[in-house]
Amino acid sequence: MTASTAPAIAPATYRIDATRSTVRFVNKAMFGLFPVRGTFTVRDGTIVVADDVTRSTVTATLDAASVDTANTRRDNDLRSKKYLHTARHPDISFASREVTPDSVTGILHVHGTDQRVTLTLTPESTPDGVRFTTSTRLDRYAFGVTGGKGLVARHVDVELEIFASRA
Repeated sequence: MTASTAPAIAPATYRIDATRSTVRFVNKAMFGLFPVRGTFTVRDGTIVVADDVTRSTVTATLDAASVDTANTRRDNDLRSKKYLHTARHPDISFASREVTPDSVTGILHVHGTDQRVTLTLTPESTPDGVRFTTSTRLDRYAFGVTGGKGLVARHVDVELEIFASRA
């Protein structure tokens, strides 16, 4: 929430609209020769925008098993014990710890591991709620997702487009 646009986002509790929200990722495979693009489905989440933006909170949950790269064999491999082990770790979750006028820092929980992540936000007020966009680079090894070393790149670029309406 940038200082110039934060006032446009009305203080309220917003529910993340899973059908209008998108989480995309890209990673390199085959020794870094080609990109692999995919998505995850947002399961649910809440954004509480407070009058004092530093008191705002964000929680969100993704369905780890929803990973979709348009390749069934690869998707099944990503769900397996070698990568996300979605049978044991069905959720990817985020809970804010600190909100500033232009960013949110929180704990990202992936594959049973917690890591601190800071996201720079671009907010936009919409006729029926709010829209936030951000992107980040994650180190999959830091989350214990180490399958395919040498074949699959260590870092994953993630883009989020989150829509939420008043609760």
